[in-house]
Amino acid sequence: MNRIDTAFARMEARLSATPELRARVFAWLERLSPTKDPADYFRQRRTLPILTLPEWVGQSLGVESDDAFYDDLTYSTIVGYCHIRLLDDVMDGDAAAEPALLPAAGNSVGSAAGSASMTSSSSRM
Repeated sequence: MNRIDTAFARMEARLSATPELRARVFAWLERLSPTKDPADYFRQRRTLPILTLPEWVGQSLGVESDDAFYDDLTYSTIVGYCHIRLLDDVMDGDAAAEPALLPAAGNSVGSAAGSASMTSSSSRM
């Protein structure tokens, strides 16, 4: 399983406590994806640097690879992007982003980015 798949499995698990919201969030993500697989939206060539730049920099600097850290970073980047994109889409009146999705931005999806970052930071202290 690659980092993007791992991030989406984690997001799905986090949203599983609210099945209706989970279904709506993933339906919205499916509409963004060219293949209807939400993870494929982030596999597109134009989004690749967002997710791989930290690892590329680490490799070029000779930093020892930390898979758990990079998994957390990928997850928080995807969730952070989704948070901002959802708010933007709702504010712009995009038909795909219904206002009923906003609890995901403030609760499930929005707080998930923070918890991933906090988990990584605290495990290194």
